[in-house]
Amino acid sequence: MLLPAWFGVAQAWDLGHGLSVDLALRGIGQHGVFSGPASRAGGAALLDVAPRWEPTPDDVVFLWARFAAGNGLNAHTPTVLAPYGGDLGDDVRGIDGTDRSYLLEGWVQRRIPMKGLGVFRLTLGIVDVARFIDENDYANDQDGQFMNQALVNVAKSVLPNYEPAAVLQWDRGPWSLRAAGVLGSLDNSMHLDYGAGELVYTAQTPWGEGHTRVLGFLSGPGHPAPDGRMHDRRIAAVALNMDQALGDTLGVFFRGQVQAERGDGVYRSMLSGGAVWSGRAWGRPSDRVGIGYAMLEGMDHTGLRGTQLVEVYWRWRLGKAVDWSLDLQWMRDDYRHGSDVEAWIGGLRANVVF
Repeated sequence: MLLPAWFGVAQAWDLGHGLSVDLALRGIGQHGVFSGPASRAGGAALLDVAPRWEPTPDDVVFLWARFAAGNGLNAHTPTVLAPYGGDLGDDVRGIDGTDRSYLLEGWVQRRIPMKGLGVFRLTLGIVDVARFIDENDYANDQDGQFMNQALVNVAKSVLPNYEPAAVLQWDRGPWSLRAAGVLGSLDNSMHLDYGAGELVYTAQTPWGEGHTRVLGFLSGPGHPAPDGRMHDRRIAAVALNMDQALGDTLGVFFRGQVQAERGDGVYRSMLSGGAVWSGRAWGRPSDRVGIGYAMLEGMDHTGLRGTQLVEVYWRWRLGKAVDWSLDLQWMRDDYRHGSDVEAWIGGLRANVVF
C-alpha cells in the first residue's frame, strides 16, 4: 500500500503522457525469541512495481506487481499474529489460492463529478479493498509504519485480498462513503461474495486533521464451521477506525472490531491504539517514532483466550528516497488449555523508493 502524504514519500517517475511508475526495493530482517521453540531468524527482499496511467483527468489505470524472496518470520513464529502484515514470498505466488502470481492489483477507475452532489469514483478490476477501505494515517502500512498484522488493517483480516471487485466511492465536503463488492474464493474451490461499506468523516480541529471511519463487512454463505463439516456460515464484522493529528509532532489512532462467532475465524474482537511522533522535536522532521498496543479476544473454537501485542518502531529518512527502521514487538497468546506462547521479535527494515 502506498504511504500516506504524512510520510513524505518521493514522487513516482513521470514518463509523460499521463504515465508514471512507482518503484520500491524493500528489505526486512527479523529475529524472534520464543517461550517454547528455539529462537529463529528470517528475512525477505521485495520489489514493488506500480505503473499508473491517467489518460484523462478523470480516468486511472493502475497495476501493482510485487516480487518477493523469503518469508521473514511469518512462517516460523509460534504466535498467531504475523510479525509482518504484508505479502512475502509465499503470498505473491498462487495468490489467494489462484493460479495468478506476482500481479496483486490491476484496475481501472473513473471519476464522475456531479454538480451539487459531490464526486463519485468507480473502480473495477483486481482490487485490494484495503487500499480504499479502513485507511489510517498512522497505522496502515507495514512497510513504513507498524509492521505487525494487528496494527495494519482490519479489512485484510476479514476480506479476501486481490480478488475481482468493484468499489464505489462518494466524496462531498468532509464526508466520504465507500462501498465494495468482492468475488472471493475458498482455496480456489468455491466462490463467495463479500461486501464492505465505510462511512468517513474528516474533521478539521484546532490541533489538526482527524478521521472517523465506521465500517461493516458481510460475506455470503459458504464459510466452513469450526468442525469443517458445514459450509453455510456467513462472516460478519463491524469496526471503528479513528486517527487524529495533535499539532505538528504527534498523531494518535484507535481501532475497534467485533466479528460474529461464525465460520473458522480466529479472533472475535480487537482493540488497538497508539501514537506516532514526528522527528521535528529533534530536528529531523521526516523521521517517525511509533508505539502501538493491541488486545484481541479469541473465538471459542480455537482454544485461544486472547492475544496481546506491543510494538515500537523508529524510522529514519536518509535523503529523499531512502529510509530504514528499527522495530521491536512483544506478543503473548494465552490459551485456555496448554502452554501460553510469548515472543520478542526485533526487526530491521529498509526501503528505497525510486
